[in-house]
Amino acid sequence: MGCQLEHITSTEWPALKAHMFRNRTRSTDVMFKQLLTDQNLKIRFKNILMLVEIILVVPTSSAICERGFSAMARIKSDWRASLQPDMLNCLMAISISGLAVL
Repeated sequence: MGCQLEHITSTEWPALKAHMFRNRTRSTDVMFKQLLTDQNLKIRFKNILMLVEIILVVPTSSAICERGFSAMARIKSDWRASLQPDMLNCLMAISISGLAVL
């Protein structure tokens, strides 16, 4: 993705810490909003922001996957082993959305 880790540790991280220290009287929300919207800061800290984006999309648990496997086990029993993949997907969607309502 073009992220330069060496540049982060040598330049961007110390500069970001200094920027946060200079603006310590502002609330954290205001500082993060400025960091994510100010074009100059986005260019200055582009590698760190790329890592932040990656971290924000990594799931924190596998609960969603586990629910999917549980739904598939409930639906595709030995009696229903011949279900076509399209029908299985539809039944799983119905089963999982029904659990979300409960």
